[in-house]
Amino acid sequence: MKKLAVIYGGISTEHEVSIITAVALMENVDQKKYQLIPVYIDKSGQWWTGDELMDMAYYRTQDLFNPKNIKSFHLSHNRKNHEIDVAILCFHGGYGESGNIQGLLELAGIPYQGPEVLGSSACFDKIITRQILASEGIGQTEYIWFNDYDWQENKKEILGKIIKLGMPVFVKPSRSGSSIGIARVTNENALEKVIEQVLQFDYRILVEAEIKDCIEVNVSVLGGDKIEVSITEQPIKTDQFLSFTDKYEKGGGKKSGMASANRRIPAPISANLATKVQEFAKKIFRIFDCTGVVRIDFFVDPSEETIYVTELNTIPGSMSCYLWAASGISYPQLVDRLVEIAQERFDKKKKLIQSFESNILEKKS
Repeated sequence: MKKLAVIYGGISTEHEVSIITAVALMENVDQKKYQLIPVYIDKSGQWWTGDELMDMAYYRTQDLFNPKNIKSFHLSHNRKNHEIDVAILCFHGGYGESGNIQGLLELAGIPYQGPEVLGSSACFDKIITRQILASEGIGQTEYIWFNDYDWQENKKEILGKIIKLGMPVFVKPSRSGSSIGIARVTNENALEKVIEQVLQFDYRILVEAEIKDCIEVNVSVLGGDKIEVSITEQPIKTDQFLSFTDKYEKGGGKKSGMASANRRIPAPISANLATKVQEFAKKIFRIFDCTGVVRIDFFVDPSEETIYVTELNTIPGSMSCYLWAASGISYPQLVDRLVEIAQERFDKKKKLIQSFESNILEKKS
């Protein structure tokens, strides 16, 4: 029986969202196939394990900076002494979705689902994502970016560039998710104040123009060498943009996480446009060397059938289980696929030449 670790939490503004995704996934692990090991990283960065962590009720009674009644967890760097065989990562934001944990697991020799260090890091940084997409000629909204130093030194010039984009604009932290820190600005006079607020979440800022007459359409991509794309969805917003509340607090107690959000499945677009979105998603998945399950978000104009990429989510909320359920893959089956994909990539990399014999350390006479 494989020892399956579900690793989640961490130092992140999306810490609680990560817990929701992890607990929901653990509830759908077939424990006849896997020995389930929850690995929770609290808000201070300490690692823990214990059966109590599988129950959402546990977190409601705990100080998430210093939880009680669970055991500390230590990741072994000795490949022969691993407590786990394979890991599923359920992080959102911060140090878990940006390549840091992925690098640690690479060093420890543990198979895991999702993109590796480079893909995770590039997808997590919205500015880097945009620049890579531009190099591939893939459509996206007009934008500018800057950092905190640029802002302090060239504030007037940056404000001028933003105004040229036209109002309204969206001001976003470059490295954040779940719509946390994002602001829609309709008034030029409010720009400076909003930027100062968003700089509290990240020192790199993306400002993008709003696209008129477009709707948001998302799909999920699953796989490694062989990939498949889910049915499309249109997430439903109740505000001027898809907010944290829209994403996570609309379930009325019946569901939690992204699975609780209101959505139309399939999205109300033509079959031709849906196919185009799915083909774009597969191409982008390959560009960023993704594996596992990824959600890719788009804006589309149904009348003109134009497509704009907005972002990639390498560890999507609720693991996009709702999209795969609508595509004929149950959550337990999705878990099985993630384990298989993680192991396949690990085995593939083991076949690569990783040592080179030479005599450069031999003592020269």
